[in-house]
Formats: sequence, structure tokens, C-alpha cells
Amino acid sequence: MDSNASDGFLGNLWTEYCQRCSIYAMRHLSANLRIGERIWWFLWIGLAIVGCFVSMVDLYEKWNQSPVFISYDRRFLPVWAVPFPAVTVCPMARAQADLFNSTDVFFRLDEEGISNIEYLRLRALLHVCPYMSEFYEYNDSLPVNYVNILQHIAIPFEDMFASCKFRNYAVDCSMYLSRSITDSGVCYTFNAIDAEHLLRTENLQSDYLYSNSYMDSSNWTLEDGYFDEFELETYPLRPVGGGLVTGLILVMKTRKQDKDYFCEGPVIGYKIGIHSPDEKPSVQNRFYRLSHQTILTLSVKPELTYISQKLRKHPYTRRQCYFSGERYLRYFKVYNRKNCLEECISNITAHECGCVGFASPRAPDISVCDGEDLACPTISFYKVLKRMGLSERDNELEEPCGCLPACTTLRFDVEISDLPWNFEEYARAAGLSTDQYDYIEPAVLVVALKSKWLLPLKRRELFGMVDLLAKFGGLFGLVMGASVISMLEVVYYCIIRPWRNDFPGANVRQVLPWVE
Repeated sequence: MDSNASDGFLGNLWTEYCQRCSIYAMRHLSANLRIGERIWWFLWIGLAIVGCFVSMVDLYEKWNQSPVFISYDRRFLPVWAVPFPAVTVCPMARAQADLFNSTDVFFRLDEEGISNIEYLRLRALLHVCPYMSEFYEYNDSLPVNYVNILQHIAIPFEDMFASCKFRNYAVDCSMYLSRSITDSGVCYTFNAIDAEHLLRTENLQSDYLYSNSYMDSSNWTLEDGYFDEFELETYPLRPVGGGLVTGLILVMKTRKQDKDYFCEGPVIGYKIGIHSPDEKPSVQNRFYRLSHQTILTLSVKPELTYISQKLRKHPYTRRQCYFSGERYLRYFKVYNRKNCLEECISNITAHECGCVGFASPRAPDISVCDGEDLACPTISFYKVLKRMGLSERDNELEEPCGCLPACTTLRFDVEISDLPWNFEEYARAAGLSTDQYDYIEPAVLVVALKSKWLLPLKRRELFGMVDLLAKFGGLFGLVMGASVISMLEVVYYCIIRPWRNDFPGANVRQVLPWVE
């Protein structure tokens, strides 16, 4: 093909495109203008193309890296759509004075000496009494089941809870309060799900149970909700509305002789934890304090976060959350961020210390830290926090655990009201006997929902593929005055139009060899 003919054809094609395309400004590039005017239009059209391309790249990066945003849903839900919070109560008096008097043992340890039973009980309390560990140091480790010892010397259930009310009805405390082993020792949890539904007991040690909850909770999961959404008499227990009369009231008591200032320091009372029923309780770092002769009211506001249907098709790396079944936990059947962190910290501690804390989930071949390794789990925990550059208050570990939130999460925002209550004066004013107050100190815990409605949060797509194309089209139209038709015109004039019959040489007949 002749190069001059080709150049002439391309020039004619360029002129034809500029004159006939839907982008009006392109006509100025082929018009009979002065050189300065042509440079003007070439410059601004070029800047428009570059600006449009840069904006599209920035928009795509935003869509690719942050495809999810969380906003309030458009509709309210009744509070009975979610379970009543699990309430964990941990007494600060870790032992009955009749079985172990820490003050008496402290004075007799160096002078008269203590018995073997007292020695083992002292070693057991060192695992749950931070102030006591400052006075005693042991370098040897003993193959002893400290949890059984803690359970044996703990204040009995019937000596701790005087009465329980839920939804303004008296209930059997022993039915809904299950014993749980936490980092603060032997505690009791209200509205905990069945241990068989929470834990993979086949992978855990069998020396003791982390929870003895037996109430059937198979008709509820956080992701799917209650299978029968209109049945209120189910488990986990559901609230029926807001206010004190629909909440939980626990009246607790402690014998005055059991008060211990040597375990948690110069404080007395109880530690209270509020959490979702499908979480393993932990109250060592986050709790509300209930003192004796006090009524503590916790006004709870559920915060439910769930995910839109459109986000389900995205991988977890984009939506930044896990559905149930996407992330396997060795010790837990239920995935949530709290359980994942609990397992991750246990695994890291076992790797660095060769042992774990007694309340951490562990396999049968992993021992409990004791003796000189007693502080190792705490040190390991803070090392992980430091490695992630997070404070203890934040307590949200992403790596190396990779514990993304569950796609459906439930947490509780709590407001506190703490007032003194002189039970003895109240009884005297009501004409009741006051003899019991000579040897016990009661306290009242009230947990109630603030409202009968909740406004859930919803994980949504920042924008979908259709929205992305619409934004691209908006940039084309705003910056260049272009559309999809304009793009088709470029394709047409670059690919289809040159091969029409007016292409240079297209009308030249092909000369074939002569055949006789």
C-alpha cells in the first residue's frame, strides 16, 4: 500500500470522526482554525481526558479497597428479635473463710507454717488473685487441678444468690444461672447458651468444664435469629419490652466473714460482665463493679449489625467479615470475634510459654501455667497487643489472629446507675427482722433494656457494579461530554470503518496466476 495513500486515508478518517462523533468539542480539532486555536482545543481536550482517567482510577480504587460501609437501617426492630444479654456475675470473695482465710494464712505462712491443703488452696488462689501474687512467689509447678480446688472453696451458689426475677416474675436462679470458669475464677452466667452448642468439647481438655449450661439453645443462632420469631418462651431468653419490670433483678448476698481484701485489693463486691449469649465470658479486663449495700442498674441498648444480601456474593476479604462456617475454630462451634481472639491468644500463649491460663481453652496436651510461668500468659497477651500497636483499652487484634468480625454481630451499650442502699434500714422501716444483716451484706443488680425498639446497623455495598458504571458514565458526561455511544464511535472508527470498501487499495483487483 502506498504510504501517501495510507496517510491520506487516516487523515480523512480522523476528519470524518471529528466532524461526525457525538462529542461536540472534537469538531474544533478538524475545523479550519488558526494554530493557536487548535493548540487551545488540543490542550483542554487532552486535560479533560487525563482528568477523567485519573478520576476513574481513583473511583475504582475506592470501590476495590473499601466496598463496604455501615449505616443505620431504614426500619426499627422490636427488642425481642434479639436475645436478652448474657450477664456474668463474679464474686470478688474467691473463697469461704471457713475453708481458706487468706489473712490468717498470710500471717502463719512464715511463722508457724501451713498445712498441705492450705498450701494447695493458696496456690490455686494465686491464679485469680492479682494482689495476692505480689506477696507469694513459687518457682515450681505442680500437676494439680487448680480449677477443682477453686470450685471447692468458692462461695456456694445458694449462699450467693438470694432471689432472681425476670420479666417481673420470680424464677429459679439455679435454672438460668450456670457456672462458668473465667479469668476471674468461678463465676455464674445468666442466659448462656448450651455448652455443647458453644464449645467443641471433643478438642478440649477433660479435667474440668468451662461451662455447665445445659439449656437447649438449638432454636437460635445470631446469624439466623430465632427459628420461631413469634415464640417468646424460648431460650436464650428474650426481652418483651423496655423498662425495669421486663428486665433481670438479682439479689445477692455475701457473708461478712467471707469478705477478702487480700485478693482484689481494697475493694469488695462483684464483677459484672454484659455480653452476647454465644460468647465465652471474660471479665478480668472489662466489667462493671457492684459493691455491697448497693443497687447497680445497667440500662442496656442492643446494637445489632447484619449484612445486606448483595454483600453475600463478595469474598470475606472484601466485605471484611465472616459468615458462620467460613472460619473454623478449633475450640468453638460458634464464630465471633470474641471467641476467635480467645482461641488465638490461647494458641500464641501455648506457643510462647508452653502453657496457658486455666480459663483459656486448651487441648489435652497443653498444661496450665503455674509456678514461675504463672505470669507468662499475661505477658504474652500484652506482647500481642504491643505487636499490633494497640492499647489494652482498644483490645481489638487483627493480626496475627486475623479475627474479622462476624457478619452478624450483637453487642450491648450500657449506661450505669449506682446508688447506695441500706438494706437494714429499709427492713427496719418496713417492720421486718434485721437479724440477718448482722452477718450478711446484700447487693442488687438490675439489668434492663432502655427501649422496646432497636435500630440495627447494616453492612451495605458502597456501590455495586451498576452504580460503578453509572459513576463512570457521570464522569464521562461531566468532564468530556461523552457517553457509551461515544465509546462505540471510537471502536467503530478504529476497527470497523477502516475495513470498508473505501480503504486505500480495497478496489484494486487481485491478479491471479493464469491457469490453462
